[in-house]
Amino acid sequence: MATQGLVLQNPNHGFSVKTASEVELNSIIESRSINEAAALRLSIAHGDLTWESNVIALHHKLSQTPEYEQVNPKLIVHEEWSETHRQFHYELIAACPNPVLLDICRRLWDWSEFYRHYSPPQQSIRDGRAEHKALADAVVSRDSDRAAELFRAHIQLTADILFDNQ
Repeated sequence: MATQGLVLQNPNHGFSVKTASEVELNSIIESRSINEAAALRLSIAHGDLTWESNVIALHHKLSQTPEYEQVNPKLIVHEEWSETHRQFHYELIAACPNPVLLDICRRLWDWSEFYRHYSPPQQSIRDGRAEHKALADAVVSRDSDRAAELFRAHIQLTADILFDNQ
């Protein structure tokens, strides 16, 4: 986690969790927009029927999994939803033939998840299920321009919500 910048190593004091920074989150979102959109385009160009089927299956699982659960008085992100959400986003780019680009995308995902988990969860006016459906539909129909546009809007809206919650 220290090598990924998610925790800070303090000499003679051990480790501490890093604090959130709007500047850093903006950089992460910009980097995700560039890199994941490129990986998504390559994935659409190189994906086969098995890949398409996996995208459809993961989208279905994501759409059927509750995003939030009530624990005591707090609303928290459902762990199964969080994992399925990650799997769905990873599958969208899984057919990209560039392993270095995929590694960059996965690292950026992990980094952005730090911010998503840092922010207090709350039901927003966004319709994440509709966003994921539109993204899956664009990917399966091989509309790389639409998929990249939807993806950028999806992560930007997430960032905007995170900024509002800080």
